[in-house]
Amino acid sequence: VDVTGIQEAGLRDQVIGQVRMIRVEATVQHRNDDPCARVATQMACICAGARKRAAVINDLIRTTNPELLVAVFSEPHTAAHQWLHQETPGHHRFDPGLLSSVGSPMRHVCEAVDGAVGTVIEQLPPEATVLITCLGGERVTHGGSYFLHDLLVRLGYSVYPTYAPVPNDDSESWLRFESPPTLRLDWSKTRAFALPWSPEGYLRINQ
Repeated sequence: VDVTGIQEAGLRDQVIGQVRMIRVEATVQHRNDDPCARVATQMACICAGARKRAAVINDLIRTTNPELLVAVFSEPHTAAHQWLHQETPGHHRFDPGLLSSVGSPMRHVCEAVDGAVGTVIEQLPPEATVLITCLGGERVTHGGSYFLHDLLVRLGYSVYPTYAPVPNDDSESWLRFESPPTLRLDWSKTRAFALPWSPEGYLRINQ
């Protein structure tokens, strides 16, 4: 929760102290070797973040009685960067095993935010006007970082260690070849690598 804009004397320190005291429940699985367990843990933490954000906002409403309140829930944006492709079965990173194991991460996060927003609205007086907006839309990307990674590997700028799996000569397999969750590249030979979290397809130069 960003409290840098709070100017009232003592209120900022009070909010920070209360944020540290607020506890929310999150079902955390510690089997980090299991991709589905990792996603479940990340999803639980994001959902818990939405509930904690609502708790802080509600506390501010009770203590400050504001005439105008602007609250932002960024959890759907964070979740969409990670799992929006799970809403598109035709996407090459769609994982049916993840869907059957934990369900739709996006749906879980959106439901958590919906519930959190509801608790905030419940704190408001009946005559309050509520306006809910979305900063921007969401769309699954099929290119960018995926295509750039494949291209850098094929051109020899991103180099895997010799023990890493190498795609075959089929052209489609190159388009579907993915970077591992962590960039386990041969850094002595890699000269450039794609940022896996950037849908626009940014890269970094390894000097």
